[in-house]
Amino acid sequence: MMPHLILVGMRRTLEQQKGFVTPEGKLELSFGHVKRSDKDDLRSGPGWQRDENAGFPLSRLQKLQREKKWATVANLMSLSRPIAAGIGTYLFAKGHTAAGIGALAYAGVSDLEGNVARWTGTDDPKLGAKMDVVGDFAAAAVIGVGSLAGGIVPAWGVAGIYGPKVINAVNSGIAEHSGLNPFTEKVDKAIEVLRWPAVGLFFADYATSGSMELAEQVGVAAVALGGLYASFRQIKRHVQARRQKRKTTQEK
Repeated sequence: MMPHLILVGMRRTLEQQKGFVTPEGKLELSFGHVKRSDKDDLRSGPGWQRDENAGFPLSRLQKLQREKKWATVANLMSLSRPIAAGIGTYLFAKGHTAAGIGALAYAGVSDLEGNVARWTGTDDPKLGAKMDVVGDFAAAAVIGVGSLAGGIVPAWGVAGIYGPKVINAVNSGIAEHSGLNPFTEKVDKAIEVLRWPAVGLFFADYATSGSMELAEQVGVAAVALGGLYASFRQIKRHVQARRQKRKTTQEK
């Protein structure tokens, strides 16, 4: 009976620290760090800091993150995304289709850096989020400019696919400068996901010598209309937020 009580006591103590516990009462590890059971705690700071505050041992990757804030696998994936996108676009335009697809595929997979950060316990809700946004924007810009220069995507296609993204970026910048929330919703994320297949249709059409022209047009129309709708909602929310902020200020 006594060993059982001791085991239960260990389990409760460990669970109070918000770590996953095995049936044997041991902390579960993931890539050398303790797997956390507190999902809401992921926004409270860098992974190494949360684990250190909880009294958990740090992995080598977490120690590296503590010493050099930017040095994480996830951040390297974000930084490499625009590079891979540029290489892939160049290779594709030069006729090296397979190699180009490989590089572009990596650029797409690298967008999973958030999952990698959580798996390794090196997530950072502030720096990591900024690196992700920079990586996405840079990769999109590289592919847009490179595909236009390489004759893969015509000017109207670039305008339709990337125009709404520019509008959203400007709206978000104005909102943050004004102290408002940028308001990223599911519809914005859906359009971001849809943008890549739309660009892919042009690459496929380029590789097959113009056999997917109708699909290109439908893809651009869907992204453009969806993006403009998202921009309209974004602007509407910002106007409402400004009015509410102004009203609150006047009441004070």
